[in-house]
Amino acid sequence: MTRKENVISKGCLAKGIFYYDGIFKVLIEKDFLDKFSHCIPKAMFMNTLANYTQPKEEDNSNITIHSPHPFEVNENLNSSEVLLAEELQDSPMDLSTSKPCHSLVDEEPSSSKHSPQLVSELQKEIEKLTAQLEKMKAEYVSLKKEFAMYCNRPITSHFFSKCQNSDRRMRVYTSLSTAKSFEILFKAIQSGIPENNSFKLCKRQQLFLTLVKLSHNPADIDLAFRFDISEWTVSRYFHSWVDCIYYKLKTHVLIWPLLSQLQVAMPMCFRRHYPNTVSIMDCFETQIQIPNDRNDQAATYSTYKSKNTVKYLISATPNGTINFISKGYAGRKSDQFIVRHSGYIDNLKAGDEVLADMGFEVAEEIGLRGAKLITPAFKRAAQLTQLETEISRQVSNVRIHIEREIGCMRMKFDIMRGPVIMYNLNTFQDNVCFYDKIVAVCCILSNLNPSIIPFE
Repeated sequence: MTRKENVISKGCLAKGIFYYDGIFKVLIEKDFLDKFSHCIPKAMFMNTLANYTQPKEEDNSNITIHSPHPFEVNENLNSSEVLLAEELQDSPMDLSTSKPCHSLVDEEPSSSKHSPQLVSELQKEIEKLTAQLEKMKAEYVSLKKEFAMYCNRPITSHFFSKCQNSDRRMRVYTSLSTAKSFEILFKAIQSGIPENNSFKLCKRQQLFLTLVKLSHNPADIDLAFRFDISEWTVSRYFHSWVDCIYYKLKTHVLIWPLLSQLQVAMPMCFRRHYPNTVSIMDCFETQIQIPNDRNDQAATYSTYKSKNTVKYLISATPNGTINFISKGYAGRKSDQFIVRHSGYIDNLKAGDEVLADMGFEVAEEIGLRGAKLITPAFKRAAQLTQLETEISRQVSNVRIHIEREIGCMRMKFDIMRGPVIMYNLNTFQDNVCFYDKIVAVCCILSNLNPSIIPFE
């Protein structure tokens, strides 16, 4: 072997090519490639494979490849590699005695070679995985709903839990006589509030919050702190439940009973002197914020209270049950005007008797309904007669119960003391201002408590 052939042989060995008897054999076994891949120039080796064609088995003799450039010279090769590349370009390769080479990547088997059994097994595996996927999707949806319910679950206020079963605390914070009265009220009106998973408080706690607001009129920030909710949520609960109580119970609790029904349970103080009494009426006023408009200021200014007020007409039966409450009127309106325009007279029937203060000069209007107005005697002369004095004393003794009723309502429900914010005096879609609803609800709640008028 000449020096030139020796150099070529060593270079080919280093590059993964054996040279013997003038024949090159490219070794592509995996073990060899893994061992010598770091020392084979990629461009040279891949170019050689690209220009080499595997001979057919039936005719593999005397095959000579004359490639003018079987290897392209890389500019980054050193001097020995350049020399080797030049020798390979000038030397033809006779592959007649060489063994066939195999490609680096095995050919992908054709689909025709897959057996029916293998296809069936793969289909079964796909069906099994699809069923598992559907099951996991259903489980995911279920867990997602459960998580949403957990996040939106109503919280339990410690304030409510401590008062729920205590008659004393329920009486202090809601003005209801017992915890049982609270449950009766809740069951009667709970259907008026739709179910909503976004509620932070359960319905019982919402009703409790509303009653606390009516009884003590705390600031919204105070209730928000007690129940761990926002001030906006406090206002929303309060408005919703006041509307619910108003529309669900007003026509069922604030009713005008017949005289025959009242006489069955009429207290003795009425039975002796005024057995046909169906109503004791009076007006009360609540201070409001001073309106911005001067006309509204003049219309709501009360000379009796020397304040801007809203005035209501209220009526109670002899046994202390409130049977009528008017809408709010400007404080400047007279008692006679409110009686004539509030619809009170429409409830009277022939033979009924009405007790009122001497300021209610509506005997003519009431007489047109066949009823009778009884008031204390006026002082027309220098002194009342003995009969007039006795009648006035008897009327005052029984008429005072309506004033006691108003006083108890103001004492139990601080929200009726005022001052009333102007927003609550606005009317909306139902043409009823929100404060009128509040006053009516306070009357309804008063009827749920025991009467203040003794039977005997």
